[in-house]
Amino acid sequence: MSQDNLPKKVLAVDNDVSVLNAVKQICEKRQINCMTCDSAQNSIYIFNNNRFDVVFVNCHLEGLSGINLVTKWRHHEVLGKRDVGVILATGSEQKGGEIAGATEVGDVCWIQKPIKEPTLLSLLSKSFMLRHQREKLTEIHEKVLGPMLAKGDKEGLLNVAKTKLTQMGPRGAALAAQVFEQVGEIPDAIHQFEGLHVSAPNNMLYVNELGRLQMMQGNFEQAKEYFERADQIAPNNIKRLRDMARNYLEMDQPDAGVEKYKQILELDLTDSQQKFDLYEELQSFGYDDHAQKLCQETSTPLELIRHYNNKGVMFSKTEAYVDAIDEYKKAQRLIPKSKELYRILYNEALAHINLKHPEHLEIALELLHKCVSLKSDYEKAHDKIEKLAKIGFKRKAS
Repeated sequence: MSQDNLPKKVLAVDNDVSVLNAVKQICEKRQINCMTCDSAQNSIYIFNNNRFDVVFVNCHLEGLSGINLVTKWRHHEVLGKRDVGVILATGSEQKGGEIAGATEVGDVCWIQKPIKEPTLLSLLSKSFMLRHQREKLTEIHEKVLGPMLAKGDKEGLLNVAKTKLTQMGPRGAALAAQVFEQVGEIPDAIHQFEGLHVSAPNNMLYVNELGRLQMMQGNFEQAKEYFERADQIAPNNIKRLRDMARNYLEMDQPDAGVEKYKQILELDLTDSQQKFDLYEELQSFGYDDHAQKLCQETSTPLELIRHYNNKGVMFSKTEAYVDAIDEYKKAQRLIPKSKELYRILYNEALAHINLKHPEHLEIALELLHKCVSLKSDYEKAHDKIEKLAKIGFKRKAS
């Protein structure tokens, strides 16, 4: 096998160090730079800070399945990283849901453990080739479509999508659908994915996209049918579960939405911050009671306060005090009866004081009194109350 047909840099992710050593040894024999990682969480950091041609991932990682890990990378914020070649490793025969899930990820090669050198080298070559095929469309996206989008050339984009992309096989047709969506022609995007679904009915990626686009159109019942069908065939896709939850909220079914959120948190132990996004999404739909209950079940008060205090302090450091106040209020809405809120109330008071307007100083004074009502010996709050009193701001007698 020619060295030109093999990747230059590979990331291997497996909880079993012996598997990692075997992959690394095989790669090094062929002058392939191989980085190894024994946890899903650390692999995300490594992937974000490096550029790999191919990733070798255990399908059954602890903390996050290999399929969901690769799905994250397929939707990476850096467009070029989405094209990475993928080899999924398993020690047992693939289940139907796993095969369907890998099909959703796209361009995945399977390898059976124990790892054999000829098989691994063959799949490294195949994955590298698939990467090149994906890169061709990414190049079109970056060099042709990107500038046209920046110029707002809707007519030109539609012309490229209809006359060129749709003729470039399933990948091109999917990219055409993305173009239709980006220029606001959602019905055309739906029609495109419907055609792809007819030609590949077992690929739940197209069903996901149909559900997401129907949701954008406000057709929540149709979206629900698509999402639930895909979830039965290829369960535990975190990206789809997030869309499903949002669709349930749109349908005024918060209990069903919360169940999907809980499923997400059980499936992905690598992202300790995502639960706060879920609380806030519930709040944005007006389901404060559901947000409070989910928060109570999945976060301690101190954990929540630390999260929002950190965000608020970061805003305050850049003098974005109004944004800081918004963060502090989010915490108060989630744990309105917690005695630990004195930490949040104090920082919110500081943000109001920094705004310097008399109205904000009055609000700060009230927050500081609430703070000491929760923790009577909080000296920093008492000190601020005294300083406000010296410039004429005192609490009115009730």
